[in-house]
Amino acid sequence: MKRFLSLIVIVGLLFAIFLITKRHQVESTNRDVELVMDYSLLAEKEQVDLLIKLKELGVNSVAFEQESLRTLDTKNRITYYSGRELNFLSKFISQDKDFDIDNLYITGDNKLLLRLKDLLVMKLGEGRVEQSGDFLVISDWEDKYLDTPLYFDTEVMAKLKGLRFNLVPRVAANNSVKDFREMINRLPDFEKVIFSGDNVVGYPEEIKETAKALKENGMTLGVIEPFIAYQLGANQLARRINLNAVRVHSLQQEELAKLGVEKTTDRYFKAVYERNVRVLYLKPFDEREDTIKFIKVLAEKLHKFGYHLETAKPFRHMNNNEGLKLIVAVSIIAIISLVLTLWSPKLAYLCFGLGTLVLVTLYSFNSQLILELMALKSAIIFPLITFIYLVNSIKGNNTLINTYNLFIQGITITLCGGVLIEGLLADREYLLQVSQFRGIKLAFLLPLILSTVYYLYFEYGSLGDLKKDINKLLTRKISIQDVIIISTLIIGGIIYLIRTGNNPIIPVTGLELQLRALLEDILVIRPRFKSFLLGHPLLILGIYLSFKEQQYLWLLLLGLIGQITILNTFSHLHTPFIISLIRVLIGVGLGGVIGGGLIGIVKLISRYRGKSLF
Repeated sequence: MKRFLSLIVIVGLLFAIFLITKRHQVESTNRDVELVMDYSLLAEKEQVDLLIKLKELGVNSVAFEQESLRTLDTKNRITYYSGRELNFLSKFISQDKDFDIDNLYITGDNKLLLRLKDLLVMKLGEGRVEQSGDFLVISDWEDKYLDTPLYFDTEVMAKLKGLRFNLVPRVAANNSVKDFREMINRLPDFEKVIFSGDNVVGYPEEIKETAKALKENGMTLGVIEPFIAYQLGANQLARRINLNAVRVHSLQQEELAKLGVEKTTDRYFKAVYERNVRVLYLKPFDEREDTIKFIKVLAEKLHKFGYHLETAKPFRHMNNNEGLKLIVAVSIIAIISLVLTLWSPKLAYLCFGLGTLVLVTLYSFNSQLILELMALKSAIIFPLITFIYLVNSIKGNNTLINTYNLFIQGITITLCGGVLIEGLLADREYLLQVSQFRGIKLAFLLPLILSTVYYLYFEYGSLGDLKKDINKLLTRKISIQDVIIISTLIIGGIIYLIRTGNNPIIPVTGLELQLRALLEDILVIRPRFKSFLLGHPLLILGIYLSFKEQQYLWLLLLGLIGQITILNTFSHLHTPFIISLIRVLIGVGLGGVIGGGLIGIVKLISRYRGKSLF
């Protein structure tokens, strides 16, 4: 039975590697990165004349927003007053004219006012907009109408097309689907759209209609990275247009001044290199020289790593490979069954047979949900399996060779879990981050709980012995040392949990940011702190000490943090597999060195105290 289960596990791993290879081919054949410059900010910084130079450096697209009354006023194209303001001003110019305080009065170029009148009638309805002398008057006015999107400046568009730029509209979320459809039908030069605001047009009731408009016009959706600006409905819309979408990275304008040219360049480059972003939404620096330098350095770095500054295209279609993924999922059940053979072969047979039957049945109803659940199961059980393997394999002399040999074996087991997770979810939805690995908190907490349960079982063997020790522990006097240890464990556990995920409750400290920047400068791909500074060194130390004294096995529990972090790294499915693998291996290497240093320190301390642990 063990041979049969082992064979299934091997086949599952091979199929997972095959699926990862297919995904890698999709990633590696899409090397086109589109540089998109924000036109409004370029105009605000008075750097529009740089467009020709930016085009030469590699900027191939320009994004621009719809004009509203507020933006037109900011650009001095119009001026608007409330009736209350005009009544106040009229006192100083000796006019007896009385203005309605519920109206808005707009002045400006007559040709522009006529155009605005037609647009505002469409938005607000007949009877609310009229021409009165030098004013365009809007009745029953509300301030929210100042930001109502009205039109794209066709003169600017013509100028940009003349310079051979691609046009990327930023369509405001408060457009109706009808307005959006008319807009893209009237202006057929748009190949890509990036929505602005907290949601996409049509969310939530009319997402289907928005998708239909995009599909009919063959438009690609720009999906902004969620940690930059999460837009409600973006993921649903991407699915409805068959993932005809590209990932977009941007920075807030105020961040540019804080980061400077070099760090801003690194941020944009890493978005491409480490997260499969293919559209970089750029903003100008305050100084025109910095804007030029930024684009030049970014373009050179992208070229150096084999990317092409062209119009971004969606990742090509990947075959679902449902059958292969099912076999990968079955191999996870086989792994669990193999572990159960340590206690009962009959239980292992039952687990594999019943588990496979349930899996296949549920898979036929909702394959994606089942694959996500099996991926989560892998993230939970593989640290436990690694712990069980290590605890049962610590035999013999506590030499460094034996210690590192066992450490590498444990890492290999965990890596297999990472490969299975990536294989199960090798799909464009996860590549685009339209769907994500779910259950990160559980994947960080449950392996430690389950491994602690097994540790207690391994240490005591029987429930009676465990109860006796627990009773002794609960009835003895609590010392200050106990309070410190318990408090430290509780606080450490809370910090461990709330610092997990993409949006941790406790923010990253300034010192940690500096350390991250230093590691990225040296290594390019930065390993996770929890792995190489904490998990791996403690695991190595725990293995080394446990060869001599079994009482140190508890250190292996803390060392599992490194294994859990490895699986978490592979759960970032929008990151190329090879990048995740390199990040893990660098962490293993650094953690191995630090772990060796810890062993040396413990040796020195024990000798100083006159009691050798070795």
